[in-house]
Amino acid sequence: MSKPRDSRSKMPLLTLSIVCAVLLITTVAFGVSTLLMSRMTIAQAAPTPAPTTSPTTAPGATEKPDDADRVVQGREVTVVSDLDFGYFFMSRTDAHGYTSLYSQIRNTDAKQAVTVYFDVSLYDDEGTLVSRWPTSSYLLPDQVTLFDSTLAENMLDVASISVEQTGISLDPPATTGTVKMTEARGGDGGVVEGAFTSSLSAPDGNAQVAIVGTVDGEVFALCADYVEIPANDTFTARCTLEPTSRNTPEPIGDLPDDTEITAFYLLDIPR
Repeated sequence: MSKPRDSRSKMPLLTLSIVCAVLLITTVAFGVSTLLMSRMTIAQAAPTPAPTTSPTTAPGATEKPDDADRVVQGREVTVVSDLDFGYFFMSRTDAHGYTSLYSQIRNTDAKQAVTVYFDVSLYDDEGTLVSRWPTSSYLLPDQVTLFDSTLAENMLDVASISVEQTGISLDPPATTGTVKMTEARGGDGGVVEGAFTSSLSAPDGNAQVAIVGTVDGEVFALCADYVEIPANDTFTARCTLEPTSRNTPEPIGDLPDDTEITAFYLLDIPR
């Protein structure tokens, strides 16, 4: 994952394609251009989350299996949630022992924001619980965002993963407006920079922007930058892509010529 700011500020960057789609969730592609996104934890910066003793699935949550998209790096994933999930993709385990699990998720309510809590349970090949980690997301109306869970575990021992919704609430949104990526540029070593226009009704001084690299609709890299997002103004975000994939993450050198860049505005749950 990325550091808050990349030190190579003078490195020349090449313009990249921006994926243009209208808030569309699919189990094949990963395309968004108008972005209103939720909280994501950066693996290296995150404190170790406390495991829960047992998941308590929220009433009304249902499993929505899509067999082809419920396998990540050879591990089967089961999902029980009211939200729509796309396919899963995952980072490599970093030097601190953290692995990040992601999926595209969507709030289909056009008027209400969603606060949702999950337990992510890891099991070995005999079905024995290895560990369990909580995570949460905040989604504005009609918002597509990233589900994200930071796993402090030796993934070599993990054969399957269960994502279970433990709580959900609908409330009036904390802010209105959108964030749109207008330009994306990439440089050596996976450095990427995006230019954004905010039409948010209020500034967010401690937001994050996740930048995702795809080729032919498949995620191959992701990073994030802490930013101060203004109300009705422009800003930039910059970070260094790290290998992230639903198959085997590959080291990143020069970005492929057909790299497409998507980005996500990430909000904390309102206090």
